[in-house]
Amino acid sequence: MTMSTAQEWRLEGKAEGEKEAILRFLDARFGKVPQTINDTVNSYRDLTALQSLSILAGTCKTLDEFADGLR
Repeated sequence: MTMSTAQEWRLEGKAEGEKEAILRFLDARFGKVPQTINDTVNSYRDLTALQSLSILAGTCKTLDEFADGLR
């Protein structure tokens, strides 16, 4: 069964919102997020992977630990 265009847009919107939340949260916890991390987070398209990154952003002790989780 294929997704409708509206469903695809909805998932894309959720993914974009998740990316923004991750980066905002990292910025609040650790200060300015390096461009490499910003670019890597923004390259993700899979909502499930982004949700995992969101959890990592909330539980990591350092920005380096978060960066390690991106690999």
